[in-house]
Amino acid sequence: MTQVLIRALIALTLGSQLVASTSLVASCAKPRPTQLPTPSGPLSAPAYAHYLRGRLAVEARDFPTAVLQFRAAQAAAPHQPQIRVALIEALLSARQHSAAREAGADARKRFPGSSVVWLASARASTVSNKLRDATRMLKRAIKLDDENEPAYLLLADVWRKRKRPENVERSYRRLLAQKPRSTEGNYRLASHLLERGKYALVEPLLRTVIADKPELLRAWVNLARSQRARGRTGSARKTLQRAFDRSNGDASVADDLLRQLLDKADRRFAVQMLHAIDRNDLNADTRISIGYLFIHAGEAGAAVRLAEEIMRQTTRGEVQILKATALISLKRSQEALRILLRIPTADTTFAEARADAVEVLARAGSFTRALAVVLAARKKKPKDVELLIAQALTLELSGDAKAARQLFTGALLAQPKNVTLRLAFGSMEERQKRPHVAVRLVAPILDDNPNDTQALNFIAYSLADRGIEFPRAERLLRKALRLAPMDGYILDSYGWLQFRRRKLGAAEKLLSRAVRLAPAEPEILWHLAELYLHRKQRRKALRLLTKAQKLRPEGRVKQRIEARIQALRSH
Repeated sequence: MTQVLIRALIALTLGSQLVASTSLVASCAKPRPTQLPTPSGPLSAPAYAHYLRGRLAVEARDFPTAVLQFRAAQAAAPHQPQIRVALIEALLSARQHSAAREAGADARKRFPGSSVVWLASARASTVSNKLRDATRMLKRAIKLDDENEPAYLLLADVWRKRKRPENVERSYRRLLAQKPRSTEGNYRLASHLLERGKYALVEPLLRTVIADKPELLRAWVNLARSQRARGRTGSARKTLQRAFDRSNGDASVADDLLRQLLDKADRRFAVQMLHAIDRNDLNADTRISIGYLFIHAGEAGAAVRLAEEIMRQTTRGEVQILKATALISLKRSQEALRILLRIPTADTTFAEARADAVEVLARAGSFTRALAVVLAARKKKPKDVELLIAQALTLELSGDAKAARQLFTGALLAQPKNVTLRLAFGSMEERQKRPHVAVRLVAPILDDNPNDTQALNFIAYSLADRGIEFPRAERLLRKALRLAPMDGYILDSYGWLQFRRRKLGAAEKLLSRAVRLAPAEPEILWHLAELYLHRKQRRKALRLLTKAQKLRPEGRVKQRIEARIQALRSH
């Protein structure tokens, strides 16, 4: 709960006569499709109390409660159009679309001269796919207030849904005629023109955006894409270099740039960008992070070469683990094993290196040696969770799931709130075909941290894969995507959920994005192949399955991929 709302509620409790302040409420609003309005003019204490409770309910995403509170506020202050707009927005968030349209019609009758009322009504019509009505309402909103930026932006969206691209462009240009420095207007027009191949018109718009908001990485990425489309590949690389350099070598910025390029189906350019931003003068930690980005992009060979280059400057364990991880991705596990086992006890990465080595041995079937290595390491680092997980994995792969389960159970008794332990234990139970147990193990993570994306994704995927509790799975995945909108694994889970519900169009969009964002993940490739098989698109499916097989998947995923390939080739 924000401090501003807390102070306001304390004031109400003390019985103060409050007057709504535009700066007060606007400052505490979370970013949402539209910012909820603030009542103008004085309100009675009961009206303001209901309004603030409605705002608190919105903050908590308790939209049914928000609806009730805004209705009560409206009854106490019928002269306030902004409260009616807040009610419409809450109804839409509660998915009460018909009620939102009714509230909009009532508000328009009472306040025909309010631009914000017409805008909110248009949003309700848009959500209900009544696009002609929405167009008419938005034109009225703009006529009443020709600087109503959200109305222009929504009008462009409506024209896009109506497949009228020229009108989309016209709406953005009308906005920019009123507000030439509009960041959203310039960015969205540039994106629209980029989609239509009008590359020469894109650059000045994006330069305006970057000048006003240089932290907006999407603008830098689209500028680079437009430059590359015009054959200016060198300029495009320099653009991305500047975006990275202005962050002072922040590895998270490199990660964001990579994901955005992968999302645009431009893996080759994404890899070129990584080569461009890597420099000898960057600190070792940043260069190591770039190495892992190479692996994520499916370029493990480049990661090996980068690790070897960094090793000329430092032999820290982190660099050696990077090289080993890249070698494992290249299926050169024995070379990786030698590197991991050479890392000394005194190095801070000793436990991590030994855990990785144990996994390599266990997956190769060398269970006796794996257990010897992990037990020796645990004597030196008895409290390390990764080593315990590696021991449990060895026991599980050797066929002794009972012993692995006992190991996890004992560890959880000592550390019941350890997220890493719970996820690892849950994953094992999922592999052991005990999904109900797996979900019970992971669910407590959300009690302590409702925004843990790994737990949200784990539970939702388990439900989707079993074909049960689809609404719950969708709620969890929607939340996870709000928190991590460019996570390929979450997109994959959501796509798989839509496939299981036979919503094939939505599933293909989500799974295709997941494949782009996680190109080296065989299970995601298999999921998209399953969709193509369902549609009788055998060639597409076989191409994806063959690519997945080359990535050398393991366990159940390997079995499923090989079975599908064999079946397709036998026909």
